[in-house]
Amino acid sequence: MYQQHGLRFKIKRYYSIFLPLIGVFIITLMLAIVWFWETNGRERYFYQGVIVLNNDVKRGTIIKEEMLSTQKVEADKIIINAIRNKNEIIGLEAKHFIPQNTQLHPQYFEIQSLITSENRYIARIPNEWLYSIPNTLRRKDKVIFYQTNSGDYFNQDSINTHNKESLVEIKEKLVNPILETTIAYVKDGANREVKTISYGARLDGSSVIKEVLVAISPEEFRRLEYAVMNGSKLTIMHIEGE
Repeated sequence: MYQQHGLRFKIKRYYSIFLPLIGVFIITLMLAIVWFWETNGRERYFYQGVIVLNNDVKRGTIIKEEMLSTQKVEADKIIINAIRNKNEIIGLEAKHFIPQNTQLHPQYFEIQSLITSENRYIARIPNEWLYSIPNTLRRKDKVIFYQTNSGDYFNQDSINTHNKESLVEIKEKLVNPILETTIAYVKDGANREVKTISYGARLDGSSVIKEVLVAISPEEFRRLEYAVMNGSKLTIMHIEGE
């Protein structure tokens, strides 16, 4: 009887000591789990790293390592084929304007284009050969040179007019395209490249275009020269380069 009473006393004593410790341990464990979840767990299990740009990047910019950083994004909000490794795009060229912190995709970049080749050179198109130069023309744009009929002079800006008679007149003056090529440079009067300074669009240029240089073969240059020598001038149509 005495032994049973002593055993119960010991059990109660152990309970009185260990139960509070177990309670403290469980509370501490729960707090640790909450702390881990809020500080690291949620990000670890529901967020993944993607590569983003530290600053806005303009079209034609060569991507360097210091321009890139890793950003955590919710897994279900990551775009398909998002860039995860910096090395995939370092040294590539931006195809278009890319805002800061935008998730990056391989289609946003391209290998630095070589618009010259063994038989293609950079040549300046004399201003006297042209009616006018579009203010929105930029490096790497795709251009088509049209030959206008002899004696038909008009301002190329009239192409943007809403006057139907003017548009018909212009269409009649333009002959079949004689050359399609790529713009190598557009420069101002101080020999500086003209660049877009508007946010993501070509609303404003850094200066007025005075010179147009294109990638062209000797035979293509002679084709333009022949058209001008026969009394025609050249009209430039262009689309934004990819």
